[in-house]
Amino acid sequence: MAEKVTMRTLKAGRSTRKGFTFIEITMVLFIMGLFLALSVPRLISFVSSGKLASGVSKLSIYIEHIRDLSMYRQEVLVLHCNIDTGQFWVTRIDGKVSDESLLRPFTFPESVKIVEIVLSNEKKVIDGEAEMFFYPGGKADPFLIHLRGEEEEEITLEISYLSRNVKQHEGYVEAI
Repeated sequence: MAEKVTMRTLKAGRSTRKGFTFIEITMVLFIMGLFLALSVPRLISFVSSGKLASGVSKLSIYIEHIRDLSMYRQEVLVLHCNIDTGQFWVTRIDGKVSDESLLRPFTFPESVKIVEIVLSNEKKVIDGEAEMFFYPGGKADPFLIHLRGEEEEEITLEISYLSRNVKQHEGYVEAI
C-alpha cells in the first residue's frame, strides 16, 4: 500500500540549511571580479574614443555652420583656434566677435588634443593660435586639423576649398 504523503514527511526530507556557504559566496565574488577585470579596460577605451568621435563630430558641424553663415551673411568669417587650450571661436574679418548664438566658442574635452593645424600655404601650426578663413561664395582656405585621443588614436579633419562637408580621415593625413 502506498504511503500517505503529508507536510511533515516532506519537511523531514528537506535540508534545514538556510543561506549560502562561504565557498558559494567566494565563487560568485571571484567570477564578478574576473568579469570586471576583463571589461573595465575596454569600457575606458570605448568612453575615451567616444569623446574623440563626439568632439570631431561637433567640430565638423561647427565648421560647416561657419561656411553656411559666411555665404548667408556675404562676409568673410575667421575661425580661430588656440591649439594649447583646444578652443575654437569665430570673428568677422574686421576682428569683431560674431554675435551668433550658435557660434559660441567650442572647446574640446581635455582628453582630446590638437596635434597641429596645416594651413593652405603648407604652414604647420603646432602651438599658439591659427586662423582659417571662410569666404562669402562658399569657399574656404583649405586646411587640415590633426587630433589625438587618450588612446593615441588619431583623426584628421580636412576642409577643402569648395566642398561644404568636412571630411574625416582615420589616422594622420598629410596632404591637403
